[in-house]
Amino acid sequence: MRQIASAILLLGLAACATPEPPLTEPATTPAPPSTALQDAVKMDAVKPEQLPPAAKAAATARPGSATAARRTNPRNLKPMPTRPLEVSMNCRFRNETGYNGEARVEVRDGAVRRLHVEYNLPGRGSCQMVFDPDHQTRRLPSVELRHASTGCTARMWEQGDQATVSFTGCAAHCTNAEAFQYVWPVLMNRRSGRCD
Repeated sequence: MRQIASAILLLGLAACATPEPPLTEPATTPAPPSTALQDAVKMDAVKPEQLPPAAKAAATARPGSATAARRTNPRNLKPMPTRPLEVSMNCRFRNETGYNGEARVEVRDGAVRRLHVEYNLPGRGSCQMVFDPDHQTRRLPSVELRHASTGCTARMWEQGDQATVSFTGCAAHCTNAEAFQYVWPVLMNRRSGRCD
């Protein structure tokens, strides 16, 4: 019992220890990371057979093993499908600060037919992002449009039931440069027809 108590104390101290400063030269073969419990077992502070079954498995598991991978990698992650975007929405958005706007978006089989987003930013100005189909530069894996004269770029992609449209480098489409700093992506829920 005394050994288990001293092992727990050692684990607590190991968790609070200050990490060593980085080496000036990178090691040629870095050692795999280990846990404080594995370190305590290596230093013979506690014997694996004295630990409860779950702790014994954690102490004897090799970093990078299937046991370690289960702790860090969710099992149900699946890649998003790469398919042409389909969105047809006219919606308004507003938040509690008064930030509001309107989005009119139509994309068929990854081809943009209409993209018009207006932002009203109380006390800061407004922005109007209008793109024509001839501004489109990419269809997959996400839709991209670019104004050649201003460099303003719009990107659209899907995430489940939501489609997102974001803008970069579009200060020229706002009443002032400060206003564009407050422009956020528009999230469009295709199932409910609402946008935020």
